[in-house]
Amino acid sequence: PPPRSISVAQHLEGWNDNNCFKAEVTGTESIAGRKAHVIPVVATPENCLVEPKPLRLATILIDIETELPLKMVYTSD
Repeated sequence: PPPRSISVAQHLEGWNDNNCFKAEVTGTESIAGRKAHVIPVVATPENCLVEPKPLRLATILIDIETELPLKMVYTSD
């Protein structure tokens, strides 16, 4: 079997667990010939109880079959 990373659910849980970010699967995209889940991650500083994070937006593309991250794009101030 192909190698596995953490699951998509675990990615979402990791980003959403402290309410500083909101992450959800919004669709699919093809990247490097692979079909991938598209997960935008948006900072929600109004909900964050700690110092604001420099990260404003991240987009993570996770292979549907193997659940391995294929691409991550981070945007900050």
